[in-house]
Amino acid sequence: DIYLSYFYRNQEVVKQLLSGDMLIVDRNGCYDRQRRPVVLFSKHFKEIIQEKEEKGYHICAARIRAMFYWHQQDVEDEVLIVMPTIDFKKE
Repeated sequence: DIYLSYFYRNQEVVKQLLSGDMLIVDRNGCYDRQRRPVVLFSKHFKEIIQEKEEKGYHICAARIRAMFYWHQQDVEDEVLIVMPTIDFKKE
């Protein structure tokens, strides 16, 4: 779960990325190699991360699974969004 509307703020960064690119990841979201924010995790996904950590898993990697344009109903412009794959590893 990610905040789709966040992508309206970071198009300059997102448009430099390609599907398959590796991302830096932490409990708040994903970043490009220069540590510029790309994806902001939702509160719900942060809770899922917490649950996995309590079971002994931790985030070990992230990459761009897909990129496509999305249109928010109350906004005129489309925006390019990133759908990441987040990998967890048992400690």
